[in-house]
Amino acid sequence: MANLFRSNLGFGTGLALAMMGLPESLAQEAPNGQPALPSANACQPETMFCWVTSLPVQVQTGLIAAVATLVAILLKDLVVDRWTEHRADRRLAIEIYRNYADPIAAAASSLFWRLREVLVSEGRGAFLKTSGSATPFDKYKYDSTLFRISVLIAWLRAYARELTFFSLSDSDKLVDLKGAIRAFEAALADGAHVETQRVQAVAAHWDLTVPENGEELPSIAVAVDQILSTFLHRNNARVATELAPEKQTQLCKSVALALTNGINANSVPEGVLLETLQRTIQSLSIREAWLYRDFQSGIGDLMIRNTTGGARRFEVVGFKEFEVLLLSEKKTDQRWVNRLNRILRDLDISGADKNDARVRMIEETFLATVRLLEVLAKVDPNRDSVATQILSEGARLREDQTWRKSVSSG
Repeated sequence: MANLFRSNLGFGTGLALAMMGLPESLAQEAPNGQPALPSANACQPETMFCWVTSLPVQVQTGLIAAVATLVAILLKDLVVDRWTEHRADRRLAIEIYRNYADPIAAAASSLFWRLREVLVSEGRGAFLKTSGSATPFDKYKYDSTLFRISVLIAWLRAYARELTFFSLSDSDKLVDLKGAIRAFEAALADGAHVETQRVQAVAAHWDLTVPENGEELPSIAVAVDQILSTFLHRNNARVATELAPEKQTQLCKSVALALTNGINANSVPEGVLLETLQRTIQSLSIREAWLYRDFQSGIGDLMIRNTTGGARRFEVVGFKEFEVLLLSEKKTDQRWVNRLNRILRDLDISGADKNDARVRMIEETFLATVRLLEVLAKVDPNRDSVATQILSEGARLREDQTWRKSVSSG
């Protein structure tokens, strides 16, 4: 540190001389031990501090030393202190990450095995189709699946609340970790592909051509989605197949108008609308339920408890408290439970219902969980927080996705 300060002092002297418009030769000693100062005649009129050269030698030397010291102090504050603070931030980031790495890995591992069971093992996800109502064991499996999803959401939320991401020892690992967390959140929250899938299916029934690239298709998809959502809400229906026949016709006419206007095409003849009505209604009845990012934050906050005296500021509730939440009669609790329930309620994970987008959502959530576990294993490989069996099985299922049942699998 002393060497660094001396280096700053030397640099500060040169900088001080430059600021005063004096040559660096002033810092050199003449044979008599005094600074080698230029003569007054050598001073250029345009030099801002030319008058300094006319001062006594002792005054000039003291002035230069004072300015150099001031510059060195400023450099120390800006460089050395900033460097020290950065190192402290990195140590804190690593400490916080290690405090949360194990519970996040444990929660992700638990969810991995459950989703693998329902997606890969034939028939083992039947309890989702009945929402756990068939047997007490099915009820446990259904509730515990909701619990495992919620727990991972909660641990990621707790980590985000405690840590504003600093730089870890390897910045690439930090980027990968942030990317894996975002991918998990997106798997549960993003359904733009469903909107475009719906428009393409409807357009095919009416022999309309919609653009596949650019901004036109997403814009049309959003317009159709708004029409559909508003119409279902006004008629108290979950999907278009639940509407009365006359309402289904009205809905198809509204969608056709939006679609043809969006692509500048001629209107769909009424005869075609009536002939394709049932197929169109089926295509409009894609069932979807998303845990939007703010919903995920809310569920996470619901599951988090402040703690004192431990390595972490937050802990996540266990299954006992979660079950109390599921059974709560409070309207606020019921609202959150319903948002969580919608992603699994009556879900036929076999993929028999091609109009249920939730199958793909669960598949994407599983793959995002695999990615998260792989990144956790790479960030700190010496911790062994992720079992080797999980990593090998996850890699196998990521590479060979023949287990997928969703429309987009292949």
